[in-house]
Amino acid sequence: MKSRAASTKSFVPLGRLRTYGVTGPPPTPGTVSFKLDWSGVNERLNIKNTDPVYGGFAGEFVRNTAQMEWSAAVGDYTFVSDPIATSSSSFAEIGHERNGSFFP
Repeated sequence: MKSRAASTKSFVPLGRLRTYGVTGPPPTPGTVSFKLDWSGVNERLNIKNTDPVYGGFAGEFVRNTAQMEWSAAVGDYTFVSDPIATSSSSFAEIGHERNGSFFP
């Protein structure tokens, strides 16, 4: 089965960090933009771990591949990744996990 999903988010505001007991100017707000392209279904996993040492969790996951590019700006500074076409991954994973009070 082939599948593909893409997501582009632009100018996502970054929250201000709280500085308890630190003096100085307030933090400078910033933004981040990213493009993410998921593709393929290499493997489907259903995992359930009831070991209390690890807190217990269960989930359904899909392993596939992904490519990503991003940029960020804070004040006078900007950071930019290489284009999405130059990005690669050994694997990417997306899924749904249940733990804590939601663990069956």
